[in-house]
Amino acid sequence: ASKLAAVAAGQTTFAADATRRRLQEFRRTKTLPTHLYGKANDSVIADEELADAVKVHLRAIGKYMKAQDILGFFGTPEAQKFTHLINKPPTLRTAQNWMHKLGYRWGKERRGMFADGHVRKDVVDY
Repeated sequence: ASKLAAVAAGQTTFAADATRRRLQEFRRTKTLPTHLYGKANDSVIADEELADAVKVHLRAIGKYMKAQDILGFFGTPEAQKFTHLINKPPTLRTAQNWMHKLGYRWGKERRGMFADGHVRKDVVDY
């Protein structure tokens, strides 16, 4: 009956199952469920030891690192001690987010005069 009511209300049968589970939980505990909005879990990269290990791995690669290198880190023996945090490598998009959280930015290398912001006296005083 709950599945028919959910479909009639324009919902999926999953909504009916979830509602039924919530009702059973309410009958068992006599407490209303609390909402989970704003209670998102922290990212795995928030762990300082994992973040430091990833940074060391990226520094060892050199100047031209990429998010794919984070995925490569999880194939190394150093990553084995973090299996309690993450049991499989992150996706490429997650690795890109982690690079941003670790403070790395990427873009095209600019070619030309004073791309690094350096100003010489002989150029300024012309």
